[in-house]
Formats: sequence, C-alpha cells, structure tokens
Amino acid sequence: MKLEAIECRSLDPGPWLVNDYLEDDEVISFIANLIQANCRTLRCLTIGQESQILRTVYKDPDSRSQDEGGVLQALASKMLLLNLSSLALLALNVHPAQAGSLSRSVELSCLRKLTLESCPGSAEFIQQLAATMPTDNSAEQTLLALSEFSFRYEAPEQTLIAALETFLVRINPLVHLSVLLDSTRTMPQVGRFIQKHGTTLKCLVWEGRIGQGSGQTPDSLGDIWDEDSEISAVLRHCPQLKELGVPLDWHTFCPVSDCLSSSLPTTIAYGA
Repeated sequence: MKLEAIECRSLDPGPWLVNDYLEDDEVISFIANLIQANCRTLRCLTIGQESQILRTVYKDPDSRSQDEGGVLQALASKMLLLNLSSLALLALNVHPAQAGSLSRSVELSCLRKLTLESCPGSAEFIQQLAATMPTDNSAEQTLLALSEFSFRYEAPEQTLIAALETFLVRINPLVHLSVLLDSTRTMPQVGRFIQKHGTTLKCLVWEGRIGQGSGQTPDSLGDIWDEDSEISAVLRHCPQLKELGVPLDWHTFCPVSDCLSSSLPTTIAYGA
C-alpha cells in the first residue's frame, strides 16, 4: 500500500528527543521509516507534538526549548526529497541549525500549503525562506509558490515579527492566510503586504492575543471605522475575500454592520 497522506500527532507527554546513545528513539525511527516507505506517493504530511503545543500555550511557555528537532534530523538523514503539496509542522524545532535545511528533504517548489504551529526556530526558518524570494515586485519566479500559509506562535520576539512581515511581503500572492500570535502586543503591519495578496486572498485569519489562550487582543487592526486603519485596507484591497477572522468588539460592530454589507466578505468570524 502506498500512502498519499500521513499524519503523525504524538500524544505522549514527553518531547521527541534524540537519544544520547542511539541514533533515533523508537518513535522517531518508526515515523522516518514510514515516510521513507511512502516517499514516492506521499503528497500531504502532518507531523508534530500536539501535547507540546498544549504545554506551551497553557502550562509552560518555556517547555518548547526541550524539543531538539530529532524527527526532522532523522528525516534529513534518509536523504529523501519529498514532492509534497502540503506540509504541517507542529511544535517541532525548525531552526536550520537544528533540523537541517528542510529544502534537503522537501521539494519546496512543489509545496502549496505550509503550516507552522508553535515551532521553535520559526524566525530563522522564515528568514531562510524569505531569502530565496525577490525583494521587489518583479515577475522573477521564486522557489516557493505557496497558495496557503498558516502560522501560530507564542510570545514572539520582535525578530520573529519582522521576519514574518518580510516573508509576507515577498511571498507570491496567497489564497489563504492565517496568523495567530499569542502573548503579544504587536503584530506585523497588514498594510505592508495586503495589497499584494488582495486580488487572490479568499480567506484571512489575523489575530493577536495579549495573554496566552485568552480573549484579550492587542490593537492589531486599528479602529474599524477609521479609513486609514488596516482592517479598512483589508476590505478595500480584497474583493475576493470570502472568510475573515479577526478580533472585533461585537457590541461596537453589530449595530452598524449593515453599513458595510457591500464591502464585507461572505463569512465573518468574530474573535471577541
């Protein structure tokens, strides 16, 4: 049997670590061998530590430093080049120095959907991806041709926010974009990249939370009624938008929502 999709979500309370005495532990070896056995047909891969995300968000924000990215190291050691269309990494260390270059394991030019959730080393990884893209609006073909990008991170430093903003400025126009940052008072500036993605964007989720797992939100999109606000820019530049998920004050928005009915997407998700 040749698989086209594999999901490996560990519910074990411990992180996936490289054993000091063995090349890989049993879990890592099993996953790497499973991927290797299906490498010719595999198109969608989800791999990670859901329990690690729960600890990071709700219990121990520093626990993610324990993950050494062993499963990605093991995958790189197999000398495979996967032709994936979708890749989702959950709480795995994606720092190039730890996981090795993912471009050695994944044919980035085939990738159409990329998801990174609570992955240590995200800033460095995103910087590496952005470096492969042109710095202007030229028609030069890029190595990465995503149509969907989803990103989540807890307590981001300014270097990550800057890297994420640069990445979104340089990446080709997206159809689906989802960004959720926990424990932050700042977000990347929507105005810097929304015009580029506006003609193609059909789904946008954009949320920053002041507290981990809380409903408190930073002033990431500005006053909805301000013509110069970033949410106004979203409505103005995204005529194809069908789904929008942003933190809004329900009591402020509802009484006058009809005034914007001609500009609003078909579906709106209210975050607050």
